[in-house]
Amino acid sequence: MLVSAFLTVLQDMLQRVHRTASDLLLEFNVDKSYGIAFGPNVGNLPSLSAGGKTLNWCSTVKYLRVYLVSGRHLRIDFDAVKQKFHSACNCLLSNSHCTNKLIQFLPSQESYCIPILTFAFTGLRANASQTRDSVSWDNAYRKIYLYNRRELGPS
Repeated sequence: MLVSAFLTVLQDMLQRVHRTASDLLLEFNVDKSYGIAFGPNVGNLPSLSAGGKTLNWCSTVKYLRVYLVSGRHLRIDFDAVKQKFHSACNCLLSNSHCTNKLIQFLPSQESYCIPILTFAFTGLRANASQTRDSVSWDNAYRKIYLYNRRELGPS
């Protein structure tokens, strides 16, 4: 990952990476490389190149299982994280149909699913609505206890 506050410095770093890769008889694959920008002038960015090929700009990049979203400020797409959380919960629920004891099931639900939901929170500055959003965890408990969203008792 190359990080720079200035595009001219980033262009120089790209050229150095390309030269170093060539010296080591390696190929820097520009087609699999992307640029993402954060700041006030995201809309009008000049093109960057390495080895005569143009680097593509994109609006989202997946880095360490977290989707970074381009814009005026650094944003994280939590929707993808929530989808993975629900997938993990559904997987555990579908494979635990023979587990009659809820006490045995809940620790595995918490140990496998909560880390997915809270993976990047320690390194992020989430806004208040993102930290209060416990709907995903509430939905997991509703599924376990067979509650619907607007019901007071089990369905």
